[in-house]
Amino acid sequence: MANSKQILIKYGAYIELCAYFITFISVFLPFKHMTTESERKAAKYDKRKDLPYGIYKEFMKYQTESGNRSYISFTSGGWVLAFTIISLLLVLASTFAKSFVESLKKDNKDYEKIIDGIFEYVPIGLSSLSFLITLISSGNGELGVAAEEDERPIKLCVGFFFVILGLLVAVAVRIAYFVLVKKPALENREIKAEQTERTANEVVVQFN
Repeated sequence: MANSKQILIKYGAYIELCAYFITFISVFLPFKHMTTESERKAAKYDKRKDLPYGIYKEFMKYQTESGNRSYISFTSGGWVLAFTIISLLLVLASTFAKSFVESLKKDNKDYEKIIDGIFEYVPIGLSSLSFLITLISSGNGELGVAAEEDERPIKLCVGFFFVILGLLVAVAVRIAYFVLVKKPALENREIKAEQTERTANEVVVQFN
């Protein structure tokens, strides 16, 4: 436990930054793959008339030479990228610009807790939300059903797995930091404050 705490104190922020960096890069990697025309000669979706226009349009988006689509080509991927960049910038600031963060809190005493909360909790909040969005994006809905019917299944690619991995590591490191480092530090601070208050309230009785 003590070793884990020391590792988090020394390297936790760097591990978290690496996780966000992996997520950032993975958004541009192949996220989903649909069997291409050359891979599946018997594909018949072009001849189908029963597909709604929106679903047919989605089919057309997959018609690239590789048959791959990166996560950034999805609306949800754009949100995950934006959330990752915000989280990355906040962790970078709290790690390499501590004097700036501290001066920001001193100059805004009334909002000190809010500023502290932004740097502490916004990254894990956005990462958790991104994780849920990515999991939801793993499904294909009506498009997937149509693809299966045309014997052109949509499969998850390396980008999906690396996005999930990066976000999981980022969330896990931040939770571990809260549990092993932040919480004990707050408890010790409260105990010291109570002891100081108790000492200040003690009545000294002198005996002649």
